[in-house]
Formats: sequence, structure tokens, C-alpha cells
Amino acid sequence: MSEMEELTIVIAALNAAETLPTTLQSLENSLSSGARLILVNDGSTDRTMEVMERHVENWPKSKIIKNSDPKGAGIARNEALDAVMTKYVTVMDADDWVRPDYHRSLIQYFSKNSNLDFVRSSCIEAFPKERRVRRIFSDVAEKPVDPKLCIMPENASTPVDNAVIPAGMYSSEFLNKHFIRYANFHTAEDRLFIWKAMVLGDLFLVSDEYGMFYRRGRQESLTGIGDERQTEFVESYAEIFSFLYTGNRSEFAPKAIRQFLAISCFQIDRESRLTETAKNKMYAKIRGLLQTLPLKDVEKSLSKIDAKRRKIIQDILK
Repeated sequence: MSEMEELTIVIAALNAAETLPTTLQSLENSLSSGARLILVNDGSTDRTMEVMERHVENWPKSKIIKNSDPKGAGIARNEALDAVMTKYVTVMDADDWVRPDYHRSLIQYFSKNSNLDFVRSSCIEAFPKERRVRRIFSDVAEKPVDPKLCIMPENASTPVDNAVIPAGMYSSEFLNKHFIRYANFHTAEDRLFIWKAMVLGDLFLVSDEYGMFYRRGRQESLTGIGDERQTEFVESYAEIFSFLYTGNRSEFAPKAIRQFLAISCFQIDRESRLTETAKNKMYAKIRGLLQTLPLKDVEKSLSKIDAKRRKIIQDILK
């Protein structure tokens, strides 16, 4: 069995008929080399199912899971992850694409380092009018290391700050052993996945590879929608804090708190796109979650951020 036959690629899609053909076309090299594919049609009402069925006719190792109604990105991807039978797995969004040799490049790291739990890479953010490199900042690139050593400090960009899960490849045994899955939300569903992988992993590697294209700036995406789904980042971080504080992992809490403060300020800065109900709910949820955390930890994190963001959070807590 070739290395690529040990890989499953997971894609969940909701009304992605416009972009999915490009995504699937970019996988032809991986699939022709033996990789498997699990597609989840998460209640689409457009031609997404037709696109998937046409693809499966050409690649019989591909499988389709069909949800009659949308369950959300996190749940849909988890359905596919639960069905993976190969040693390695990678996830893609239905509007992203990869270079022909991207997956082969990543899987070779596992061949050279049999104890690797996962590999992460930088990616290229593809905006409508420009492209930017989104790097995973690490001073141990191309070296297998304990991921826990790459989480801190809280005031620097580290691999746990980059939650682009598709820019990577994971041992299925590792994910299943620790039940590492997406959170069951529409937004920020990837944060818990990355946190659990970084904290529970024994060995990972940051690759210099840049072959994954991560599409940004589409108005159809959830980041451009202004309803209450935008507030689910709070629930996502509630799960992260529970994971850290109840599992003897509080040493990493300062990083998670700083992330949450930064994301909260970012969402508040863009609150004009939210409905009034969603905006009020977001403020209440941010306040409520911060009040559940140890006061000394919150105050310490607040003291280390800039004055503008500190005032935003302090006003919420009044």
C-alpha cells in the first residue's frame, strides 16, 4: 500500500456548487495516487449534490454523506472524521484548493517520523483581489517537537493562534484516542480542535510548505453574516477554558484568555454588521464567560493588552 492510500481527505459543503468543482479538481493528483475522499453534503439546496455525485463517478474511493438539513460545519466535518478508516486525515473547506503535490509533501513527514501526531503548514490566504501568506510562526520549523512547548508565550504569535485546520495533516489514531473533533458550532468551531491537538499531542512538526490556498473575503461565508451565529465564538472559548481549567492545564490559560480578549474586541469592532439582538447577546455572553474565569487571571491578561482594547473589555465588565 502506498503512503497516499493511507490518507483520507474530508470536505463538508453547504451550497458550494460554485466553488466545489475547483476544490475537487485540485485533489485529482492526490486521488489518483490513492487517497480517499469523504464528502458531506450538509443540507444543500443548490447543485452541490450533483457536483459530488459527478465526482464520485470518476473516483470510486470517494464517499458521500448526505444530511437532509444543515447541521453546521463542525458537526458535518465530525461526521466525516468519524467515518475515516485510514492512518492519516486532512480536512478541506469546500471553497479552498491545494497544489498538486501538497498532500504528498505533508504525508512524507509521517514516513520520516513515525511518532508524529500531526503536521501543520502555513497557507496562502486567497482574497478576491490579493493573496497573502499566512504563516505558522514557530522557531522550530521542520523539526519534530512537543507541541506544548510551542503554545506560549501569550503575547507572541504561536501555532495555537493559527486555527486553519486544513493547512495540516493528522494521525487518525491520535485524533480518535483523544476524541479531537470540531466544536458543534457554526463559527469558531475550529478553535477547540487546535487547542486539544496542541495540548494533548506528544510530537508535531511545522512544515515550510505553502501549498494550501485558503479562500477569504466571500460574502456568502459565515464571517459575512450578521446573525447570532457570529456570537458562538464565546461558547467555543467556554469549551476551551473548561478543557484547560478542569484538566490540570491552567498553565496555558493566559494564552487562551488573551486570544478570547482579542477576538472579542475584533468582533465588537465589527458589530455594525450584527442585528441588534445579536449584538446585545454578544455583549452579555462575553461578560458572562469572563465572570466565570478566575479574576486574577483575567486582570493579569487585561494588564498586558493595549489601552484601547483594555477599555473595551472593562466597559463590558461594568
